[in-house]
Amino acid sequence: MARAELLIDSRCRLGEGPIWHPMLQRLFWCDIENSALFSASAEGEVLGEWHFEDAVSASAIIDEARLLLASAYGLLLFDLANGQHLVHADLETDKPDTRTNDGRVHPSGTLWISTMNREGAAGGGTIYAFRHGRIVSLFETLSTPNAICFSPDGSLGYFADTPTGRIMSVALDSATGLPQEEPTLFADTSELDGSPDGAVVDSEGFLWNARYGAGKALRFTPDGQVVDEVVLNAPNVTCPCLGGPDLRTLFLTTAAEDKSGVGGGIFAVDVAVAGLREQPVLL
Repeated sequence: MARAELLIDSRCRLGEGPIWHPMLQRLFWCDIENSALFSASAEGEVLGEWHFEDAVSASAIIDEARLLLASAYGLLLFDLANGQHLVHADLETDKPDTRTNDGRVHPSGTLWISTMNREGAAGGGTIYAFRHGRIVSLFETLSTPNAICFSPDGSLGYFADTPTGRIMSVALDSATGLPQEEPTLFADTSELDGSPDGAVVDSEGFLWNARYGAGKALRFTPDGQVVDEVVLNAPNVTCPCLGGPDLRTLFLTTAAEDKSGVGGGIFAVDVAVAGLREQPVLL
């Protein structure tokens, strides 16, 4: 068991969606409730802060100059140099009571992105796939879809519906990132501390899962067994990513402990097994 230390006292109301941008050597993450995107160095120096009209929850790399942001009003092309953005693809524009939540890019370049009801109402969430300008629905009537990540070879996808405590796996077409079969149970974590939030897979195919409410992240083997944990001094751990120059730093976003805004920082710890480079999204 290792301990992650506070790296950036960012005071996010709902920190989420961390990714490591290998071309820029920078960490990006969102504060959903404050409609903000942040960027920082591996050492914790904040290098950018941008604010939007509504919630942003996840980002994907396009190239050195642009990100694709998942927002409550669509997928946005975002220019890092001038902070300008425009809607690249509509997403649930007919559902003002929903917003985006979790997301990650498959090794093929397909982005999986989830939505949920803003108030957390049951059954209001969906996981979509975006590839070459086309959005397709994958899994519907979820409540709080989280833990989206993929095996190193792209043959498996993972996700969780947080209230159930269950992390699911699904066989994928490695070339497209689209499901080939129905999801099956990867791990029932309902008896473990906390609830399953965001997740990332390392280069050995082991899955790191943030445990919301428990102040920790757990590392699962490819067959769903817990083999390691990282603890931190913040209960609401929301999502991990692996980054830094050697991809061996586990960064963890957190949410505030209450509506006062106390908490919500970025935590970090060095781990033995490196992560995987984030794949650019195929527009």
